[in-house]
Amino acid sequence: HKVPQTILSRCQRFDFKRIAPKDAFENLKYIAREEKLNVPDEAISLIAKHSDGSMRDAQVILDQIASFAQGRIGLEDVNRILGIINEEILFGLSRSITERDSKLALKIINDFINEGKDVFSVVLSLIEHFRNLAVTKITTDADSLVDVGSDKIVRYKDEAKKFTIEEVLYIIYTFSNTIDFIRKSNLSRIPFEAAMVKLTLSSPIVSLDEIMDRIDRLGKSQKPETSPPWQERKAGQRPEAVDHRPITEDKGETKKVESAADMDEVLSSWTSVINYAKAKKISIGSYLQEGYPVNVDAKTITIGFPKECQFHKEVLDSPDNRRLIEEAISAALHTELKAVLTLVEPVDVRHPLQDVYIEKDVSNEDSIEKGETAKKEIDPIVKTALDIFNGEIANRPTDRGRTK
Repeated sequence: HKVPQTILSRCQRFDFKRIAPKDAFENLKYIAREEKLNVPDEAISLIAKHSDGSMRDAQVILDQIASFAQGRIGLEDVNRILGIINEEILFGLSRSITERDSKLALKIINDFINEGKDVFSVVLSLIEHFRNLAVTKITTDADSLVDVGSDKIVRYKDEAKKFTIEEVLYIIYTFSNTIDFIRKSNLSRIPFEAAMVKLTLSSPIVSLDEIMDRIDRLGKSQKPETSPPWQERKAGQRPEAVDHRPITEDKGETKKVESAADMDEVLSSWTSVINYAKAKKISIGSYLQEGYPVNVDAKTITIGFPKECQFHKEVLDSPDNRRLIEEAISAALHTELKAVLTLVEPVDVRHPLQDVYIEKDVSNEDSIEKGETAKKEIDPIVKTALDIFNGEIANRPTDRGRTK
């Protein structure tokens, strides 16, 4: 980067890359054969892997081990010289997680620390160990992706059957956080032991698809819900029954929601939309309950979700789920509208609870027609919401000339 451009333009650039473990293995095997070294292929593969792409380092390691062993070079010699963690330690810690045995995990940790093993190296080896489990679980071509012998591939496949892919990823993330903790502090043993206790005591991780299926089965086994709080009627009026049956599409004339002025009609039919969605798929109806219509025009209806309900919005925003919502809107409003899902601030969501009041009897109807506000007694649910959010009630005229 310090060479002038006039010189660089007259030069040839060569980018040196790391040497693949396979090429390092072939080179070391050739050297061992020429030097008549008695070293098994498994030990050569381990040296090539530990050289991290440097042929010089791989040859130096082989030379050192050959001088140390003075005869046949075994796998244990390579592990001892390089300080590599024995695979039995890794599989033992893995077994302690599957068996939920915290005592076994702590015993293994205590044993290898007494032998002088480095905790940081063990955690790194565990991350690679569970990476190999994940690879063998999700692919059939593990031989080219996992740099171990064929006999170990079989062992990894057997071990991977004891975990779900969600559990393997969770374990890898946990050990990654442990690595960060060790780097930022002078402690090593305590964070590692805490991570192992956490993993051995945690319950099995359930996938998102299984959670959704459980919600669907639970919803189908329950009775329909009662009317939501915002469907409470004013005092003195007989509450109308809410029909929880699936809504069938009307074969007659259809009405069109042409502007935002029909928001009252949309709100009054919103419970029917939710009930229709629940009848088709209980989880979609439950998630849709967290959103409310915030805008409607001739072609689209915008459904707002608070920011804390972003997960609900993302689940419903898939093509299939959005199609079901549009089907429910069409059945309830008798018009074709495209559903648009968005995140809104809480104040922008027009929650139907804002229109729930219990009015006192007003004898002077003339004063109401002149615009004077009737005295109202606020519903306890609304009053609680006002107290929590420090809100106030804004008066606005209804379609009957009265003030809500």
